[in-house]
Amino acid sequence: MEFKVGEIFTFENIKVKVIEVKEKSIEFKILNSEREEGDFREIPLWYIEEKRNKLVKIEDQELQPQLS
Repeated sequence: MEFKVGEIFTFENIKVKVIEVKEKSIEFKILNSEREEGDFREIPLWYIEEKRNKLVKIEDQELQPQLS
């Protein structure tokens, strides 16, 4: 999976923004967590790959039909 600085995702139900793309990790800024909003987290690529099903690009999520 490719990441670009500035992209916004939901990851494990938390909205995050890509701040820096490194060789073995991605640094995210947390956008919507009561305790951690504004904090930065560096997540290893192996963990992101392992949890790939919990990572959704915001624009992709907005294109999915909403279930009532």
